[in-house]
Amino acid sequence: MLVVLNQLNRSKDSSNEVHYLELIPKKQILKLLVAALAQPAQYALALADDLNPVEETTPAKDMITLSEWLESKGLELERSEKHKLALLLSRLYKEKTGSTPRVITRPDSRGKWLKKANGFTQEETPILQEALNEVIPDWKSRSTLATPKRKNTKSKTTKATTTSKK
Repeated sequence: MLVVLNQLNRSKDSSNEVHYLELIPKKQILKLLVAALAQPAQYALALADDLNPVEETTPAKDMITLSEWLESKGLELERSEKHKLALLLSRLYKEKTGSTPRVITRPDSRGKWLKKANGFTQEETPILQEALNEVIPDWKSRSTLATPKRKNTKSKTTKATTTSKK
């Protein structure tokens, strides 16, 4: 359940402001509550259902991660671009749904379920598209955007220990 404070605007030119109390700092919540107590006719405090109830019913295997979605588009981003895209995507998702993306697991190269990533349903892919268009506007003209991944160049060395018996 979300706690919502609606700030009602009486003029026809402007819309109401909606404040999700779970998403704002305590100081701002206190200021809003003081204003609501001072002018109760201009504020409405209410409980709201979660904006994304589908999240709990969608199995993780039916969700797509950002990396999988980019791969399906044939895009390979540089690490910095992918990081920028992931941060923007998280922000956009939270703005549009009021919650953070669901964390799902995927198997790593050894087949163990260790990789954790944000998962998105098919209905949420327009948010992915919007974030990609904002970070890389000309993504359609690029087939691949990154250089090949570097392999781990660190060599494993072992120390040989000798013991002397006296």
